[in-house]
Amino acid sequence: MEVIFFGRGSESLLADLDSAGIAYERWVPRPWQILDAGFWARIDKDASWPALAEVLVAWAGAVGSRKVSITQSDNKIMNLAGLGVKAVEKILPACKNIMAVERPKPGFKKDPP
Repeated sequence: MEVIFFGRGSESLLADLDSAGIAYERWVPRPWQILDAGFWARIDKDASWPALAEVLVAWAGAVGSRKVSITQSDNKIMNLAGLGVKAVEKILPACKNIMAVERPKPGFKKDPP
């Protein structure tokens, strides 16, 4: 399954995956793929659902500006906000991809071009 990361700080999710022992492959998207994506990671298909669910719920809940959504194989998108580890664990087997976003804090100014 693929994880797409957006925004500053979203790389911290990779550190959490590392800490949980969840294997992944990381790459930067090509220009014709998703624009403005920070990077992508492909999670090993043999990843532990309970460990992955725990990491996703903890990461999303740690900072208010974070959002994690899961696109299932039927293209239904589920936002993880408010879901517990057990609920996320149940939806992961039907997961096609995961989007992790950390939005900048209000008043954050982008670096000048």
